[in-house]
Amino acid sequence: MDMSQYNKTGNKDVSQLVRENKRFRECLYAIRVNKIILADMFIALTEDPPNATRAMESLEEMENEYKIAIWSLSPSAGGILETWERHASKTGDLNNSYDVFQLAQTARGSGRVY
Repeated sequence: MDMSQYNKTGNKDVSQLVRENKRFRECLYAIRVNKIILADMFIALTEDPPNATRAMESLEEMENEYKIAIWSLSPSAGGILETWERHASKTGDLNNSYDVFQLAQTARGSGRVY
């Protein structure tokens, strides 16, 4: 009997799923521990126009291990930060991020998810 069939889940190897699950749990723990900091960051980014400097200052209060856990999950993998939010909160600069923000707002109106 070929046991290799039991080591696969869909197209992913079980060890890959375990690694992804670990990253996801680390991200959730980082969110839980840093709720207030993340809330302040998201509030800053929902202003019109978004306040990237304040978002970056909020994230500077967070320990690096938590930042890494949160940034390790991309938006397509279920992460909480969209691409423009990641860029704006890391750099404090909206010059490049704001174009992505406007694209995301347009996409939301069309029902597409970025």
